[in-house]
Amino acid sequence: ALAMAEIHARDMAELALHSLPTTSEVVRSLCLFRGFSLAFVSGLALKGMRFISILGEVLLEEGAKNFTLYVLEMGRCAVEVGAKGKVAELAPGACFGERTLLGCSAANATVRIATPFAVTFRINARMVREVLDKNPSEQARYDELRSNPPEGLVKGSQLRNVDLFRLCSEPFLAAIMEATRHRTYLPGQSIVVEGDIEQDVRMFVCSGGQIVAERGGEQVASLPSGATFGELAFLGRA
Repeated sequence: ALAMAEIHARDMAELALHSLPTTSEVVRSLCLFRGFSLAFVSGLALKGMRFISILGEVLLEEGAKNFTLYVLEMGRCAVEVGAKGKVAELAPGACFGERTLLGCSAANATVRIATPFAVTFRINARMVREVLDKNPSEQARYDELRSNPPEGLVKGSQLRNVDLFRLCSEPFLAAIMEATRHRTYLPGQSIVVEGDIEQDVRMFVCSGGQIVAERGGEQVASLPSGATFGELAFLGRA
């Protein structure tokens, strides 16, 4: 039964892979590489790889130095520290392993898959070196990043790819990201219903899968991953 559950989870993840943002969008959304050239970012996007992991799988072990950055694209992960056990949970958009990628320190926590499956995009130090070899002008900037590594949890600013927020400042995006909530919907489940008056007005960003928009019971559009809706209501114009 456990083996069948794992097979089913992997099958679902394989289907979900086709609806994820492009790897270029993922790398561009990372605060860690903000300011690097387009050639450097594009090179990392081509080198990086996506992986499917199953419930309970350990991605990063406390104390390990695996020189890899992880971007959580789908699913959730538990963060565990020594005898304390679980101390936090990571949602899509979170990054971890940035300090091990930079070679600054070992991992200060264990990160374990907490949902039936998860998808991560990974960049390791070898990939970075190969991209730097082709973009030597970025070496000084990367050395500066290693000398002054980020502290705490680094998030990918996925909202940077949303037109409404494209010109907003990093502090503003960080504050919005803190307030966002990730929800999973089953096939056929309604997200919003035509004609309903929402007391809690929200804007939606599709981070995976595909959404159908209907009007009067008829399908009028199909929204892929990365699409947004609810902006006018969010801005108080509808």
